[in-house]
Amino acid sequence: MSSDMCSSKLQALCHRHVACPSERFAAVSCANGTLSSLLCICLILALLLPARTCISGEEFTARMRVGLSRFASASELTLRAEPGARLLDAQGRERAAGSGPFVLSREGRSVSARDAQGHVLGSVPEGGFWRLQSDEAATVLSLTLGHGAAVHHYRGGLEIGASGGRLRVIDEVGLEDYVRGVIGPEMGSRAPLEALKAQAVASRTFALNSLGHWTTDGYDLRDSTDSQVYSGVEAERPECDRAVRETAGLILTVAGRPISAFFCADCGGVTAPGSTPDECPRSVNDADAHGSAAGPPPPAWTLTFPPHKLATLLGHGVPVGMELMDVAVTETDVSGRVRKLRLTWIPPRPPLPSKGKPSATEKRGASGSVDVALAQGETKKEPPLPPGTILRDVTAVSLRTLVGADTFRSTLFTVSHASADGPFIFEGRGWGHGRGLCQIGAMALALPPRSFDFRAILSRYYAGAKLTPLTSSQEGE
Repeated sequence: MSSDMCSSKLQALCHRHVACPSERFAAVSCANGTLSSLLCICLILALLLPARTCISGEEFTARMRVGLSRFASASELTLRAEPGARLLDAQGRERAAGSGPFVLSREGRSVSARDAQGHVLGSVPEGGFWRLQSDEAATVLSLTLGHGAAVHHYRGGLEIGASGGRLRVIDEVGLEDYVRGVIGPEMGSRAPLEALKAQAVASRTFALNSLGHWTTDGYDLRDSTDSQVYSGVEAERPECDRAVRETAGLILTVAGRPISAFFCADCGGVTAPGSTPDECPRSVNDADAHGSAAGPPPPAWTLTFPPHKLATLLGHGVPVGMELMDVAVTETDVSGRVRKLRLTWIPPRPPLPSKGKPSATEKRGASGSVDVALAQGETKKEPPLPPGTILRDVTAVSLRTLVGADTFRSTLFTVSHASADGPFIFEGRGWGHGRGLCQIGAMALALPPRSFDFRAILSRYYAGAKLTPLTSSQEGE
């Protein structure tokens, strides 16, 4: 085998990180000794070469495998194809063809199929799948949960099988069509074009970086915020499609590899850092895109919790009757986002004297302790922490999860507690994890007077990354 042939084979293998059937057959043939030893070596090298090889070559044809979680709990799905498609069983045999409808039903740990005339086509056990596919790129496949339910449309090929007693539905779709189904739900089709183009590059890069991420589940990405929100054909809009076309094949790389191109709804004026200062995407000051070039913007959201309500949320494992006395920030990152907080729990406090409030010579502090005025005008706290006090550290991420990410919008916040019996007040900025491209910021930068193009937007939020065409060689980087 010539070096050119070997190189061609290696590139072909790198087009997909999740093995396609032809790759599986090649691997089996190699294992059985039916291919030459040189080809076996080439196949092994394909797995060992740097990931940059997988984004080079003029014939790059990535297909994304997207887990459609919205159908997982269904017991029956109705499939259609316009203009038509083929329904294949687990062995790849065609069992029906046409526009449908084809009805697939989950029966325990298997899935059966019926054709348009209601004839039973067979059953596929767990681990296998039915596949609806077409050789025509323009074909649109539809899924319906039941009579009268909403119809969802997808491009590519659909796989339906059983997994753990639930349906596993996967859309295998071309990279560019996948991005078409993502940027509308993630940013909104009314965003300025250059912001949509920046989002298209970020989403495309994120998708390639995610290849093989959910391998044990049989797909690369989920259709939810676990990965990126993907809504298929319903999400396609003219402006979004234009953004995809005008950035086709462009991704962000560091050392020739697709970066983890995170993005968020609103960074609150400063993006979050990675695990190290130099990890891309880095933390960047984005205050000018939030209308506050002179400093951080004011708080955008406020949450107020009475002590007993916050204690209910955070009191798992704390003895009954303990009171939440204090919540204090103990660690932040370079962007000011909270990493850790310390909760102070105290035993029930004895009631105050019958007069109902401290005397003129004493004052109860915000922590619940008493400041006693001395003759010389000095004060001391006694006791600072009563016996039986429990100190517990929690992460800001866990606090946000317990309250609800749509309510507790970010970890860029401060907390105050004006009095022992008063509420805990959280004031924050931003919405989301805060890393990478800030969608609110990107939209502001794309508008006059700044009028950034998508390259300038990406340079701000992904400093250190290179805008790279998928069809150009990465050799020498």
